[in-house]
Amino acid sequence: YLAQLESFLREQGLLGMSYYEMFDEAGHDLKNWRDMVAHHELVAQVAPGLISMQYGPRPLAQQYGGVKPLGYCDNWAPNLCTALRGQFGPSGEELWNTIKARRTQFGEKAFFYSPGGSLNPTLSGPRLTARLLPWVARKLDADGFLLYMLGGVQETPRKRELSAYWPNTAWADTSDGIHSKIYIDPEMNLIPSTRLANLRDGNEDYDYFTVLRKAGSYLDPEIPEQAQLLQRIAGELAVEDAIYASPDTWTKSRRLLEEKRDRMAAMINEVRALRMSRLESLESQVEKAGN
Repeated sequence: YLAQLESFLREQGLLGMSYYEMFDEAGHDLKNWRDMVAHHELVAQVAPGLISMQYGPRPLAQQYGGVKPLGYCDNWAPNLCTALRGQFGPSGEELWNTIKARRTQFGEKAFFYSPGGSLNPTLSGPRLTARLLPWVARKLDADGFLLYMLGGVQETPRKRELSAYWPNTAWADTSDGIHSKIYIDPEMNLIPSTRLANLRDGNEDYDYFTVLRKAGSYLDPEIPEQAQLLQRIAGELAVEDAIYASPDTWTKSRRLLEEKRDRMAAMINEVRALRMSRLESLESQVEKAGN
């Protein structure tokens, strides 16, 4: 089955973006870790193209039962609010630089996740928190990140009569919103939370970075006007410390994010205008040559 799954994912062009996971945070349980290692060795033999997804293990700094994670993790996804804060030995910067170096050398992916701390979107925290996570991914040059329980609903309708649910009674959430990004009413309608809407906005912000970076590739650095625009684009592609500096220091200002997004949009339009002008000039030259 595993070999067939690998072939199917490759044929569909999905192999490089598909991951499997045996246990959540396997390093927290020695038996789970040993089972994960054995499973990884089996998969490597029969379907070497399948990519394992591990949350929690850190390169060089950990070992479980005498077995270090090196060679058993196809990606690294430390906890943004603990490991990258430097609570487990090496500093967050040193840890992340090690992960990126292994990405360059071995092709291992660089992810992070946010299961707790100030950058986990909660009901008691700023709603903007969820929007910041894609900005953090951009700042760290991460391949991806995990915000879990995106489809979680704290209250399960199976527990009692639907009439006993919100809005007929007060909404109950014992997880401070960590386990509920979606609400549900007595008619079983799904209601997205403002935290989920902020994550959507953050993902769209990230798209602006991607489009702007691609737009810059169309410019010619040998042309002074375009070289100046390239410099401005390079500056705007950076995430300033005023927006995100560390898991403990990040902006609570929506205006700051919107202003940067507007500047990126303006630069994208500048590049498009230059390209359209160039295209019109070429069409005019072709037309004259034809006459």
